[in-house]
Amino acid sequence: MLKRIEQDKINKYGHCHTIRFGTVLGRKTAFLIQNMCPATRKYLTAYIDKNNCPIRIDDRIAVDIEKNARHVLAMAKRGAKVIFPDVFKIYHGLEQQLQQNTIISKPFET
Repeated sequence: MLKRIEQDKINKYGHCHTIRFGTVLGRKTAFLIQNMCPATRKYLTAYIDKNNCPIRIDDRIAVDIEKNARHVLAMAKRGAKVIFPDVFKIYHGLEQQLQQNTIISKPFET
């Protein structure tokens, strides 16, 4: 189904930056850039396999995802509705959390 959505976008726009495909652990996987959202280290956890080893993504896939994510984010900054979550609202909320944590962790600094 995702391949069909990707093909529809390619037919309509000539490209598709919001859905990327790659192989992880021998399985074809879709990376939904359209669902990306900002996060801080507090909310990130490593993906591990059944042997408690971290799962690595091939560097070529990671580069492709990052390149397309940057492109999609630039489009969103120009007003295009290409990302489903409100990434700018989430970003500002995380920014405020980080500022609050800095103030709390340094209460006697002026």
